[in-house]
Amino acid sequence: IKVPAKVDPQKFELQILAPRRKINIAEALTEQAQKRVDQRSASRAAANTTSTTSPQGFYVEVNQDTATWDNMKLASNQFKQSDGQLSPVYTLEFNNLSAKLQSAFQTNQLFMVVTSNVGDILGDFINEMEIEEWPFDLNVPTPDPDKPNTGQYKNVLIFKYCDQSLQDRVKNIQYWTNPDQFNDTSDNGLPNISNWISDYIQKGADNYSEQGVNDYYKFYTVATDPNWKGVLALKVDISLTNFPKELQGLLAGINLDEFNAHHFGIDLSVVENNDGTISMQPTSSLFGLIDYEDDTFQMFDSNIDTYKAKATINTSVDYVYNVLLLKVLFNNSKITNFNSYIAFTVNKLFGETVQHKTRDNLLILDGTYENHNGVPSYTFSATGDNLLMLDSDVIQDVEILKADFVTSVSQSTSGDVSSRFSFFGYLNFFQLKGFDLLSFGNEEGNSPNGKGISFSNMYIDLTFPLEDSTTKTFTFDIGKMSFDIGESYARKGSLYRHFPLQLTGIVKGDKDNLPASLGYLNVQLPALKQQDSIKDDWYGLVFKLNMGTLGSLASDAGFNTTFMIPWNVGGTGAVAGLKLPGVNPQAPALSLQGVIKMDIGSIRIDIADDGTSYLMKINNIALKVLSLTFPPGGQIGFFLFGNPSSIAPPESLGWYAAYKKNS
Repeated sequence: IKVPAKVDPQKFELQILAPRRKINIAEALTEQAQKRVDQRSASRAAANTTSTTSPQGFYVEVNQDTATWDNMKLASNQFKQSDGQLSPVYTLEFNNLSAKLQSAFQTNQLFMVVTSNVGDILGDFINEMEIEEWPFDLNVPTPDPDKPNTGQYKNVLIFKYCDQSLQDRVKNIQYWTNPDQFNDTSDNGLPNISNWISDYIQKGADNYSEQGVNDYYKFYTVATDPNWKGVLALKVDISLTNFPKELQGLLAGINLDEFNAHHFGIDLSVVENNDGTISMQPTSSLFGLIDYEDDTFQMFDSNIDTYKAKATINTSVDYVYNVLLLKVLFNNSKITNFNSYIAFTVNKLFGETVQHKTRDNLLILDGTYENHNGVPSYTFSATGDNLLMLDSDVIQDVEILKADFVTSVSQSTSGDVSSRFSFFGYLNFFQLKGFDLLSFGNEEGNSPNGKGISFSNMYIDLTFPLEDSTTKTFTFDIGKMSFDIGESYARKGSLYRHFPLQLTGIVKGDKDNLPASLGYLNVQLPALKQQDSIKDDWYGLVFKLNMGTLGSLASDAGFNTTFMIPWNVGGTGAVAGLKLPGVNPQAPALSLQGVIKMDIGSIRIDIADDGTSYLMKINNIALKVLSLTFPPGGQIGFFLFGNPSSIAPPESLGWYAAYKKNS
């Protein structure tokens, strides 16, 4: 070949002759390798394999009869799982390599870019790797003639075992190893691929060099260091099926169309020769980064305080759940940094609308990661004072001081994911007019913060099918809600302060499950101006009422008295009910040992003139033994009252009974 005088012979050799020579050699080697592959199937039954390494240092099993590669392992990993058990050994490997793939890996100065599994050239590719239970799926796509090339790529594999930096090498297609065999070349495919990868790498490197994001330091080094050698995958799929089980609840708050790993890579896989036995160590040096950000969060410069202050609050549904940030950095096959925020908007509690003007109904939970002796652990929680004011005549506010988010790890095979938001704080009731029945809350004119019933385990449950995380179901759950009376505040003149009640829980019902059907007798409250009979969905505070000791007979009969204060969802007030053992609300009578019956007329609670003394009166009590009535010719009235002193303990009580002779 005659080189023109103005052309530098060295550059001509480097840029023209060498790449062409490399292609010619590769084609010749491929042709020879294909013949050996064709022979492999015939000799596989009696295969005689030997272990060795590729020029890049990968573990290879070679069929000695045909010189074909039956297996090549790129990497492996093993780790402690969240249950404390050792995981299986995960591997990235090619089995029964095609002639073209084997030929490529036999090349020195390998720089192979793979964006498409053209003609199934990758063959049997075991393509999923896990690092601390995070699953990376290197799903190299197969070209589809019915789908035009959009210029967007994912699961791009780059094998760099050559001089020059990745950033520079990717721009020169002529230096790629057999690019037309591992990429779709239609529609100007190779230049488009080169430009896309160059832009992707440049943006990632700039995140560190210009934006100062330290999580991109490793990627910056891989992109710019000419001495780095290894495997890099870009925009990698994350397996939803094998997503860490204790974090699967996050999937319902993620836009899965935008969710992937920014990159995944292999620094080093160690192959050992122990007394002639060649094997690969179970743990390779792997790295990667998952960097997911919600679009709206990015609009506020990924600043959590700005988002909290300015993001639009969606009030069209009861609950809104979004993962704002999920960033997981992996180095040397370990999680080295974890950062996550989730936003949870609460628009309804106890069936009542939550006001949003103060924005306290927008809760931000911070995600953290800990490693306990090799076992990964994650927590999502929010602390601070969030005062959720309700549009209600009964409940003034629900103050949330702490919120947690967890996903239960179930052994169920139903495919449903169950997660839970747990809340801790104060439940603050209004002082009803004429009679402070609900008792717990701030004094009139005082701050509501830290007042009311101190509660824990108020839940909002989230369920969704794993295969369709957009189909979400939220359920408000008070089934395990508990109270800390020592941290609660009851108003000074309230019923609870001056009557022998002990708060034991809270219940929920509906029109098919009214208090009367649960065995509660109506308690008349003449002084209460905000009375609202129970008819539809309702909630109720449940108390144990201390009525003193009625002797061993009553104890054996299980004489436990329950007092309840129910209110309607959307109601204007409340009522009261009393449950006595063995009493039918439709025909009030107490049965003792099935022999003695005590008929009851009416029950009422009055407030004394001092405004702090409460008196319960059970009228028209008569004992019946078989056909006899006691006392004959009259009835008894029973009176129960609490200590009017504001410092008296709840169990303080007094009682007396009065006999009235029939006229």
